[in-house]
Amino acid sequence: MKLGDKVNRTKMTVSNLVQRPLVTYILIGINLVVFMGTVFAGGSTDIRVLYMFGAKFTPALLQGEWWRLIAAMFLHDGIGHLFINMITLYFIGPEIEDHYGHARMLVIYLLSGLYGNLLSAFWAPTTLAVGASGALFGLFGAYLILGHQSTDAQIQAQARQFLLFVILNVVLGFSGNTDLAGHVGGLIAGCLVTISLDTTFATRKQLLAGLLTVGSACWLIFNL
Repeated sequence: MKLGDKVNRTKMTVSNLVQRPLVTYILIGINLVVFMGTVFAGGSTDIRVLYMFGAKFTPALLQGEWWRLIAAMFLHDGIGHLFINMITLYFIGPEIEDHYGHARMLVIYLLSGLYGNLLSAFWAPTTLAVGASGALFGLFGAYLILGHQSTDAQIQAQARQFLLFVILNVVLGFSGNTDLAGHVGGLIAGCLVTISLDTTFATRKQLLAGLLTVGSACWLIFNL
């Protein structure tokens, strides 16, 4: 085999690897590992175990345990909760990763989850909350922005379907045992962070979206 052929094959392998939704797979893997950790520690539905692993709980945050805002998005209350969220991530994650790239998809996911947990901590300070839903709603928000900016009819149609899904979930959240604030917070952050990272928007709009995200997050922190 010639050296040129080896180089070309290497380039093709790297290209295929880059095109895969690696961040999505890694996030799913982390969620699965953490879930197994809670199972072996006493049970994924045990409140004491979830608290020990980093469930969102405002009094604990105010004692300096801010790491819970990140940890909580990788915890799940039972196998059903994990399954629904990971299936959702498996389908929506690659779409966002394909359009915005690995790094920006990860930023959108983490900041949306963090902001969702922060709004939840402000809105429901006595409630213990876990789950990736805030981060997932952030990805839906990112796709709504993508649909708004895109001229592709298929992307626009998919964005409308996601919008309907989001509306139904928010409406049903008023009557269920759902962390509605976490979902709404994740959605808002997902939209704002995506705008701030999307270069198809004017620079002033990107800056405004970034300032709104940071400013509102600071306001929530100071008012917990």
